[in-house]
Amino acid sequence: MAKRKKLFSSPCAAHCLDLILTYIGNIPLHGDTMSKARQITVHIYRHSWVLNLMRKHTRKMQLVRASVTRFATSYLTLRHLHKTKIELRAMFASKEWQISQYSKKGNCVKAMNIILAKPNFWASIKYCLKCVLPLVKVLRLVDGDVKPAMGYIYEAMDKANEQIEKNFHGVKKHYKPMWDIIDTRWNMQLHQPLYAVAYYLNPRGSRKMGYLNGEKAAPTEDDLAYATWEAENSAVMTWLVNSMEEDISSNYMCYPMAQEVWENVNQMYSDLGNQSQLFALTLKLGEMHQGRGSCHQVFQLSETGVARSQSIQYL
Repeated sequence: MAKRKKLFSSPCAAHCLDLILTYIGNIPLHGDTMSKARQITVHIYRHSWVLNLMRKHTRKMQLVRASVTRFATSYLTLRHLHKTKIELRAMFASKEWQISQYSKKGNCVKAMNIILAKPNFWASIKYCLKCVLPLVKVLRLVDGDVKPAMGYIYEAMDKANEQIEKNFHGVKKHYKPMWDIIDTRWNMQLHQPLYAVAYYLNPRGSRKMGYLNGEKAAPTEDDLAYATWEAENSAVMTWLVNSMEEDISSNYMCYPMAQEVWENVNQMYSDLGNQSQLFALTLKLGEMHQGRGSCHQVFQLSETGVARSQSIQYL
């Protein structure tokens, strides 16, 4: 890489986020909470009768659902446990459970005691979820196939950090350990030129969508904000034009506003309108011939012939 200055590479964002979750999961409170949650789910899913009873009380909600990575799955399990807290406590307090043989089995009793007799377990779940759920959302973004994630990672990570801070009401001692882990892995892996450029060129990430959808209206030329608007509008237009093929971009070089470029390109090349396909078909029809006659002439003759045959039939 030192020899090839123009060749860039970037680490896998999903792997980096998984490492962040791994390091956070190694914090004693997180590890202990996930261990207890694992005891509950293992003992419930090991016995079909207990599993059916759980589904009956939780309206068939699953406690364990596979996610992108192992630690993401563990934290999502905590979220499902938190959602079904009332139902699980009601299940283990029900008469149906108390008279069953499983209420006296050692492993099931351990799971029951965690749910009923340890209120700090539920407080720990809430704490863990406040720490990691914003990061799990980012992990889903970068590992999904809905849209290219490179241009959104910077903004998504910033929002995740802000949400973690907000979850703890700005109390630094609660969220600082998570921020330190995030910053360490971020600086080692995700703080890359490619991600920075993708963020800058992403209209949503750089908050430039208003120049495309018309929300950022042009001020008058004597307005002090006009110079800023003109510079940012020109930047967005440059992004659009430079992202097109040369034979297409030449048609949009003289447009005054990025919104006009965006709307015209969308109208011409969007799959929804099919305007470009209709235009191409019209050109092809104009060039088609049968014998010495054009397609239009042949169609007129055939239409006249059909009309005559119908009139003869009626006679």
